[in-house]
Amino acid sequence: MADFFREPSLWTKPSSNEQIARGFLTMRPQKGHFELLFHDGIFHSDTIICTRATASGPDAPPTSVNTTAGVIFWDYVPPNADSDYYLFQVNYRGNFTALHRSHNGWTLLTGPTHSEAIRTQAGASNVLTVRTSGHNALLYINGVQVDTVHGNPPTSGWWGGVLGAIGNDEDRNATWGFDAYGVEVPGLSSGGQR
Repeated sequence: MADFFREPSLWTKPSSNEQIARGFLTMRPQKGHFELLFHDGIFHSDTIICTRATASGPDAPPTSVNTTAGVIFWDYVPPNADSDYYLFQVNYRGNFTALHRSHNGWTLLTGPTHSEAIRTQAGASNVLTVRTSGHNALLYINGVQVDTVHGNPPTSGWWGGVLGAIGNDEDRNATWGFDAYGVEVPGLSSGGQR
């Protein structure tokens, strides 16, 4: 995995609630909202994409089921919040979900499902990994495969990224931090971020 400081030009322009500094991405969405940042590289083949996410704040860990961090994959169009993409996310209650966003709506693919692989204590990080293979996406949390979902990846290449969300019912002041993001195309000897 690489940090967010390397090649910051490969990321979409952060909003006022996002900051990339010292190799670290910080997201502070308003309650009931989400922030996302897209990697500005197009992937034309099956890919492994991952990120490490940590929630922080004066009263961490966050309590809302809707305060989530996720990795975005199979984004169809030039990246924006309303585009067609898939999302794999976790919360500090120990649940994960996978969703498909299309036409400003969400379709639940799996979950919410509890997993012992999710670290739920204050300050703990969770590494989320998606390995795409044809129409399948294998979902991993901290190296443990937790599910497989099916979808329709774009044939002309796709974008990836990260998402942080704060639940409208969140009773704690939470901030999401991402200190790593990685992409690897299996079979390429160099691997690493593209």
